[in-house]
Amino acid sequence: MTTALGMQGQQQNAGSASALLGLARYALGGLMSPIVGLFGQHTYMPMAILIVGVQLVGFIIFSQVKKQ
Repeated sequence: MTTALGMQGQQQNAGSASALLGLARYALGGLMSPIVGLFGQHTYMPMAILIVGVQLVGFIIFSQVKKQ
């Protein structure tokens, strides 16, 4: 559903929009993996805290975007 919402209104540039969304997904995952590893490898808490943090940032950004 997120991909569909992100590509909404991009019919003429669907390939580029899809590539940008995929790149952003992999880049964010590539950045977050080492950060989780820095905070510990014996518990799931660093990963859980990072997931909650990223979700909160996403929610704040989403709530600030004006709907057209």
